[in-house]
Amino acid sequence: MERKTAKKNKAPRSIRIADLLAILVLLVIAASLLTMAVRYVRYLALDIRLAEHSTTVVDFDAQMIVLRTEYPIYAGREGEFTPILEEGQRVKEGEQIGYIQWESGPQHPVLASHTGLVSYAIDGWEALLMPEAADTTDWLKVLDALDEDASRNAEVVPDLSAGRTVAKVVDNLIPPMLFFHADDLPDRLAEEGNCRFLLSNDPDGTQPLQAQAGEVISLADGSQYFFAELSSMDSRMYGERIHQVSIIDQSISGVSVPLTAIHWDEESNRPFVYRCDRSHLELVEVKIIYQADKTVFVEGITLGDRIVVNENRARDGQKIYGK
Repeated sequence: MERKTAKKNKAPRSIRIADLLAILVLLVIAASLLTMAVRYVRYLALDIRLAEHSTTVVDFDAQMIVLRTEYPIYAGREGEFTPILEEGQRVKEGEQIGYIQWESGPQHPVLASHTGLVSYAIDGWEALLMPEAADTTDWLKVLDALDEDASRNAEVVPDLSAGRTVAKVVDNLIPPMLFFHADDLPDRLAEEGNCRFLLSNDPDGTQPLQAQAGEVISLADGSQYFFAELSSMDSRMYGERIHQVSIIDQSISGVSVPLTAIHWDEESNRPFVYRCDRSHLELVEVKIIYQADKTVFVEGITLGDRIVVNENRARDGQKIYGK
């Protein structure tokens, strides 16, 4: 009796298809997990900070020359000059300020020619840079000469020649005139006439000085200058003649972000920032009001907005996660 051949079992084929489907599903899940992981890693690389409210001072660097009424004191004979009064000490006309002596010979007194403050800081500009000569001075030549003279504000070195300037008397009863010079000066000076400035070479000068500014005048090289008078007397104006100063223009307050948060669009050349909008980043156009060092004052965002400050790692529409 013949045995009937059993029909082939199709189950193995069904199992193979199910395995393939399972593998495909696993691959899709793995790809999704990898995408999520990559997105999260990119998110972790973002430096997100809150837009803050800041205040800064807008200033202009300038050179200031102090014009004083000074009276040079000359050596009447050869010898070495030795002062007996301290720098800045007040003297009366005819009072002895020092003496000249040749080797071991007799001492010859040197007398103050006027009443005022005695000074031994001789820079060669005595009786030249004075308030009464301000309008007739060729300031372009003066500035060129000052740039070449590295020894300005230096104290005199006693020598043995006759007729040299050994000291000077500064009239501290006549307010000094200030000469400010810079490549570019605040526009408001011409309108308001008020000048507030800080002495850059004065470590203790934390409070700005106030002066009444005159007309802003342009020189042939394109730079600008103006004269000003101090609102009150200041002893620092009777020492060094040349100062580097910061002219305070105005104070700016507003919403600020780090400079690294600004993204410049290559086509339009307009500034944007990446702002966190719930679950994604969005590019927001801003208007730059002022840039101070590494901080930028902007309009277009509000205080407390979450901003990406390393814009080079951000992408428009990028997924973000709450913090």
